[in-house]
Amino acid sequence: MIMTFQDMIGLLPLLILCVTTLCVLLFVLFYRCHCVTFFITIFGVTTSFVSLYIVWKYEVHEIANLFYIDKFSILCMVLVLLASFVTSIVSYMWLAYNRCVYSDEFYLLLLILTIGAVIVVNTSHLVMLFFGIELVSLPLFGIIGYVTARQYVLEATIKYVVLSAISTAFLLFGIALVYAETACLSFIDLFAELVMRANVFSQSMILMLGISMMLVGFGFKLSLVPFHLWTADVYQGASEIAGMCLATINKISVFSILVRFFLLFPASYNKIIYILVIISCVSMLFGTLMAIKQDNIKRILAYSSVTHTGYLLVGVIGSMKQSFPVRNFNVLNTFTDGIETISICLVNYCFATLGAFIVFSLVFCIYYYDKNEDPGILNLYRGLFWKDPILSIAFTIIILALAGVPATLGFICKFYLIIFGVERELWWCVAFMVFCSGVSVLYYSRAIIILYLSPLPSRDFYVRCSNGSFAFLNSYYNNKQLVMVLCALCIVLVFSVLLAFFGIFPQCLLYLLSLI
Repeated sequence: MIMTFQDMIGLLPLLILCVTTLCVLLFVLFYRCHCVTFFITIFGVTTSFVSLYIVWKYEVHEIANLFYIDKFSILCMVLVLLASFVTSIVSYMWLAYNRCVYSDEFYLLLLILTIGAVIVVNTSHLVMLFFGIELVSLPLFGIIGYVTARQYVLEATIKYVVLSAISTAFLLFGIALVYAETACLSFIDLFAELVMRANVFSQSMILMLGISMMLVGFGFKLSLVPFHLWTADVYQGASEIAGMCLATINKISVFSILVRFFLLFPASYNKIIYILVIISCVSMLFGTLMAIKQDNIKRILAYSSVTHTGYLLVGVIGSMKQSFPVRNFNVLNTFTDGIETISICLVNYCFATLGAFIVFSLVFCIYYYDKNEDPGILNLYRGLFWKDPILSIAFTIIILALAGVPATLGFICKFYLIIFGVERELWWCVAFMVFCSGVSVLYYSRAIIILYLSPLPSRDFYVRCSNGSFAFLNSYYNNKQLVMVLCALCIVLVFSVLLAFFGIFPQCLLYLLSLI
């Protein structure tokens, strides 16, 4: 198969990441320097991000029948590379604080994870789908267990490894059954077969079993109920940077392929729609109810991610029921109501989740002195406003965006989802969404209120800094670490401002999406 110039342009972000990974590998092999490895990683991810403009300008679509680039995949690549960039900056500060001896290898794992995510986002072939998801999962094993001295890290790693292996088996067997029934591996060929022989395939038990098993594989990766049991324990046990990778790069890439795969099926495949409706409603309800009784903010965020994934499924279900003027594989290249709603929700989820985990990292590295305890304990954030008002206000906006309070982007997301669900007559999904949105205010408000209470007099959790986030010059940080801390703080402020700005002026975000 001969690759054309346009194909090479389409693969440019992926090729840049591969070259960066090779450079980091060779550099770590011959000479170790945390600072240089960090800058090589940042340069590679930034260059890959900039190259997306060239991909967009050349309007590359199909590549070697393995990849298909459209507007939705470009948006997901933007979010994945942004999450990788932010994780790199936070990890420099975090690894330096923990004094990791083998800190350079972390960037190698992060780059491989990003490569796998980019492959998954753009794939249009079942074999590449499996390869990309495994390339996402394997580096996460090492990232979750990177700092073994932390409490619960080994437990979280073992749980994720075992359950990830099980989900991989389900996904692979599901792909085999789909191929056995349709004789297609390419999404484009599969879509043509599903449309042409809808009367036959909609009643095929083998095809339904294969799709159900693939959904089990996706459900483990996305923490959908009833495949969510690992989520809270892994989020609590994993480090802040590992949680950031799990909640953003991993979930955005897997959800993008779930959207791409299930939009192949026309509305006549109503059994699939019924299954997705049940999973969506149960995920919203269970994630909300379980988060109420949690006293660890990481566990709250874990169950919140379960609920948000249930919200996002409403957009997928509505898009499957949507009647397009010309129903073809190029649906994701035009921002219809469903794709537009999903895109807005992904932007809100990415910004808010990244911001929340950066706050955890800053509190852990700047204030918190005990490396062996869990910085996610909710009581540790009591009175943070009186020591650090800037960080507290930014964290408040981020939590409000996750809760979907008016004047934040989270409210716009839920409003669009409810309107879209009503238009597609998804009454059960809309009812569960409204109920869960109201109940979720309970546990989100706890996290906000505790920031503004008076600090506990018995313990001083803020021993290094007495004047807020900008008073680091008298701390133990050297100049490089100080710059990374300030960069992380600036990123949190930018995310909080964007979440508030897009919540007040959502047409600005819609305009940016229309430019893709």
